[in-house]
Amino acid sequence: FIGLLRDVDAHKGVMISAEGYTKAAINRAYYDDLDLDLDILNFKNLNKFQAFGSLPYAGEYGVVLPAPFGWVIDAERREGILATLYQQGKTLESAGKAKEWMYVNLYIKDQNANDLNALIAYQERYLKTDSPKAEIKYQDGPSRKDAHTKIRILKVATYPTPEYTGFVEFDKFIFFCVLFTPKELEAKNLRKLNYILRTVLPIKVQNKRN
Repeated sequence: FIGLLRDVDAHKGVMISAEGYTKAAINRAYYDDLDLDLDILNFKNLNKFQAFGSLPYAGEYGVVLPAPFGWVIDAERREGILATLYQQGKTLESAGKAKEWMYVNLYIKDQNANDLNALIAYQERYLKTDSPKAEIKYQDGPSRKDAHTKIRILKVATYPTPEYTGFVEFDKFIFFCVLFTPKELEAKNLRKLNYILRTVLPIKVQNKRN
């Protein structure tokens, strides 16, 4: 495939597989100077609670969350996590072993953090308490007319991969999505994180109980 891209002088290549890729193929794509993405798409492998979109919520606030290409959303709730995302054909357990997955949550604005900058400062204080030698950097997220976005890159010596957290500040709450990715797949998966930050939408939730 790389030979084909060179023959046609392509600027970007995307290869899609129904079964995934070997470690050798991932390394070959990563170390080549071509801009090449490897993705998985297999509609037969959707498991329980998996979908291509979901409505994660906390209390009266939530979001419309689309899955990036080749990934699914696992809506099974876990402690401190509203939903997880990972490649089609995997489970959260196998995605965790591959060190390639995301999770999402909401922070309802309060006196501790009433905007995105305050939340980032609030989180950074306890991150530095737990890991004083942590390396923390920030960059702008994708541009939106309706919301403020930012990405935090956290590197801790004991973490298996860097932690990329994307934030979207809405009126009453802040959505955030945390990405873990191997270095070889970093560029591709950061594009997926940016896709989520660019497309996620806020909703108001009403619970009707008899």
